[in-house]
Amino acid sequence: ILSSFLNSLPDPAWMKDIEGRYIALNQELIRRFNYNSNSTIGMTDSEILSPERARFFDDTDRMVIQSEKPLRFEMQERDDNHLDWYETIKTPWFEDGKVMGTVGISRDITEHRLIQNALKESEYRVKSLLNNIPDIVWMKDHEKRFIAVNHTFCKRYGLNEDDVIGKTGMDLFDETYAVNSDLDEEMILHTRMAHIAEESFVDLDGSVYWYEVIKVPVLDQNDAVIGITGVARDFTHRKQYEESI
Repeated sequence: ILSSFLNSLPDPAWMKDIEGRYIALNQELIRRFNYNSNSTIGMTDSEILSPERARFFDDTDRMVIQSEKPLRFEMQERDDNHLDWYETIKTPWFEDGKVMGTVGISRDITEHRLIQNALKESEYRVKSLLNNIPDIVWMKDHEKRFIAVNHTFCKRYGLNEDDVIGKTGMDLFDETYAVNSDLDEEMILHTRMAHIAEESFVDLDGSVYWYEVIKVPVLDQNDAVIGITGVARDFTHRKQYEESI
């Protein structure tokens, strides 16, 4: 029954006794890691693996047995030129309330890891792009919460990025400015059209700055509006010159 259960699992799985000796392993473990079912049963990791890996597995087995609680961790497995990632869960198994050993299962998360790394790389590139733009730049989701801002934005408003992300304009700015901005963005989300305006900003020292603000909708691959991105360019000197004329 135990063998049938383990072999029904799509992921590598095994069972060890209190001494760390294998007492059962499934076909997926044998296939994926080239274990020999006949020679592995009754052996410990130190007898079939490198000293470093055996030590790691022994340590995690010991943690599970001593704590009597499951343990979850991620690890790398190298096969020829391939580097795969696995999420492993080890849990104690009991008889009459006493820990008799461990049961483990590993799930291949390589694709998930690759997607995570690609997303991190994409996020890094977006941040690098935003922070190399001298204008004030920001992005919001469809609920008008900030999801990205550049260094110029933070410097102009005297805010840290961590204080901005996840917040709305109503959380950060005075009510009049926030309400007007919210109305603009609501219109952009519904009309799917860009909005261009001139806005003034009073600095902490009372200086007045003028900005040309461009807000455009952000669309996904299905052409659905998922947010708004905005750019504000300082044209104070030009405004002052026009007023002087």
